[in-house]
Amino acid sequence: MMYSLKTGAKKLNYSIAIPLPDLQNLQEKYAHSKITKEEAFWQYYDWSITKPLEKISSKKTLEDIWKKLTKPQKIMYSLGAFISQVNNGGVWQFMFNKIEFTGAAGEALEELNVYSSNEYIKHDYRKAFKELITILNNGIFTEILDQWNDEKKPFEERWDAFKKGYEHIPMGRAIEKYFYKDDYKIIFYDKLIAYIEKNLGFLVEFESNTDTAKKQVIDKNNAISHFTTYLKEYYNQEPISVAIYYTAKVSIESQAVNLFLMQFSMPDGYQSIGITGYFTMHLPLVDMAEIKKMYQKFHKQELVNIYYGGYLVEEEKKKNPKATVLNQKTWDERLAKIQNPKNTQIPVNVKVLEYFKYGKDEWFIYEGDLMYNDKKDDFPQDLNNVKVQWSGKEKKGEYTGETDCVFFTKGNTFGGRSRTNAPVTGKYRIYDIIGSQNKLLKDNAWGF
Repeated sequence: MMYSLKTGAKKLNYSIAIPLPDLQNLQEKYAHSKITKEEAFWQYYDWSITKPLEKISSKKTLEDIWKKLTKPQKIMYSLGAFISQVNNGGVWQFMFNKIEFTGAAGEALEELNVYSSNEYIKHDYRKAFKELITILNNGIFTEILDQWNDEKKPFEERWDAFKKGYEHIPMGRAIEKYFYKDDYKIIFYDKLIAYIEKNLGFLVEFESNTDTAKKQVIDKNNAISHFTTYLKEYYNQEPISVAIYYTAKVSIESQAVNLFLMQFSMPDGYQSIGITGYFTMHLPLVDMAEIKKMYQKFHKQELVNIYYGGYLVEEEKKKNPKATVLNQKTWDERLAKIQNPKNTQIPVNVKVLEYFKYGKDEWFIYEGDLMYNDKKDDFPQDLNNVKVQWSGKEKKGEYTGETDCVFFTKGNTFGGRSRTNAPVTGKYRIYDIIGSQNKLLKDNAWGF
């Protein structure tokens, strides 16, 4: 049978505990080019696949084991088989020796998008897989397999039979032409390591013997008391009620951790939703009415995105005090390009609300109106006092578009917008943007 990535365990069933310093040491090595990311991959493979499976009873079949692996483990397992076999004897050798992983490896390559920028490469494995299906259907694969397994024949004859398989998988040779090259390996392993780092909590467990780490663990037994203490310190008064509304286990910074959405009410009548677990926070400008309005369109994913974005923003501010300092010259240059007359939509009457630098990205949050610039010969000279109307007959000096928008951009064109009165997202746009880039949950509708 061929294995697939379509299902995966929600928790680690097979794992070993890795000392956190070992992880930090490995990450420091490849971050400073002391080892290659290819070497780092095999260390992660050893931690997440080799060592955990060594502890499993020999009575369990590979099919039994596969069912209990997490999806990230399945990706590691199938790509480990693919990489080792291709490095040793090419794509045909992988398909011949590890046929059960050929489908899963293809799914893994698709999900990770481990290709170069050359468009044709993206389809090579798909084509090679189709070639494999062809020889499976017409009996050639079985014929080669039977000849290879016939130990009565001389090894040279068996080897010649095996080698004929290369002729039937020509796209395998196409893949090998770039797969072994150093420039392609950089692309391949960069993306593979990025995926591993993002999903470490579903690949390995980490030892932590410090008292501090133990005290910071929030579970369902202490989530309410922890969040109650947080609210008391924030508002200097006891909340009337605190309850767990939703729980989820996610992977954050190499850890599988719990998150709890908390519904609460205060003595003055204020009610809202907060979050605790790996981090604890709430949004004091947002009440239950706005959250209910938000969920007419959105799911719990969006709210968790905003909370996580807020946490990441605050942590970044601690590390980089200049993260919120706007470079006016840079902004003026960006704005000039955003308002290029050749653009069909142009933000006007612009006012910067917020600037934030997160990693290498510079985000500009600004409010204004969006003008539909369909009449190129009638472009206004003054973009700071343009009258924009949403619909109806145009009047002299007015332009159609959308009023009262919040925009965000990290490049030379605005990347998106929301209404200034949009619940939650309109008030915490930078939280929403950064949280959405680092989303923790899969979309799953919920309501109040």
